[in-house]
Amino acid sequence: MEFKIINETTYRRHGIFLWRYFDLHKFFSFLHNKEIRFTRMDEFEDPLEGVPLRALITYAEEKDLELIGEESLSDFILDRTKFRKLSKDMQDRITSIKNSQQNSFVSCWFLSERESMAMWNIYSNPDGVAIKVPARNLFRHFDKYPAEFTANKVSAFYAGKVVYQNFKNIDPEDDSLTVQKIG
Repeated sequence: MEFKIINETTYRRHGIFLWRYFDLHKFFSFLHNKEIRFTRMDEFEDPLEGVPLRALITYAEEKDLELIGEESLSDFILDRTKFRKLSKDMQDRITSIKNSQQNSFVSCWFLSERESMAMWNIYSNPDGVAIKVPARNLFRHFDKYPAEFTANKVSAFYAGKVVYQNFKNIDPEDDSLTVQKIG
């Protein structure tokens, strides 16, 4: 199994903390099972969660060239009727995206020196709980138990900060983009 921390030296430093916000039910489950829950990416509210950047750029280019209609990629992912109206090539590409989402799991933590009211509001409720963990301690745990991941058929494990992109400012011809090609 591959375990890779993106920008590792930053997260292994002293004083870098990860926060996790729970409602009471999830917190008790966390304590009782002694497990960190990973959610399948296709179960997130945003249907584009985990869609590779190259797929989003290609879709935008095709929309600009009027090779597809006005529907968003989200519409085709969520609506089987619209999906069936696509060409076989587009159906295959969207199926590939969905398969990637169904086989990728995420546990979201918040990186900060202090807690966040915004995170409390999004991920918890008035009876919720927040835990604060030094990032290096959490990563040390993953270093220590690689066999657990292999036993659960985990082929790769990545950790790092999510960077949100403004897609209007991306040059699709930029070869420095680290993206996965879909289709």
